[in-house]
Amino acid sequence: MGFVSMIRASHGFYDEKVTWMVMTLGYSDEDMSKFRHVAQELGVALVEVKNSKELVNYLNSMNKDVSMPDGEPGELSSNRSADPITKMSIFGHGISGLALLGAGDFPAGDLTSEALGGNRQDAFRSPSIGLYTCNAATPLNDGVSFAQILSAATDGEVRGYEGRTDYAKINPSGSSLADKFNRFINGFNTHGSQQMPQAGL
Repeated sequence: MGFVSMIRASHGFYDEKVTWMVMTLGYSDEDMSKFRHVAQELGVALVEVKNSKELVNYLNSMNKDVSMPDGEPGELSSNRSADPITKMSIFGHGISGLALLGAGDFPAGDLTSEALGGNRQDAFRSPSIGLYTCNAATPLNDGVSFAQILSAATDGEVRGYEGRTDYAKINPSGSSLADKFNRFINGFNTHGSQQMPQAGL
């Protein structure tokens, strides 16, 4: 089940609300307008962030604009204390030790171990985290992977792939004519994919 499809299916199944975070760099105003429309249709919150610091700020405080010195943990807000993160998925590109944020050739500030150092562990509650970037579980020279770093930063269960992830197989039975038209009109299929990215070769 793909990401948008998963959100549709989760309504009435989970008590918790869903927040969709999108890196804005590389996307046009028209692209972002389409994301907002889909988020409204799905009944989920949409948070638009432009770099990894805003992402970590939101994880800590539910406010992406908190001003904190680089490398220092953001403040844990009362809103986040009342609503700790229990599930999180990250989609995008990645190399060993990094999740590459942004669209195409527009880097938005990589999500590194240093960026995660600004994360407040108590912003999470025994989270289950899925990483759908390449090399999330590929170890660095010291034998530690990005998935392990994120697990330590959140005290959570983190799943990721060693090596490449393959987004080409998210619709294994093929796309219908309606889905192809949807992608042509919107730039992405607003109905979602049939399944999540898989391990690549």
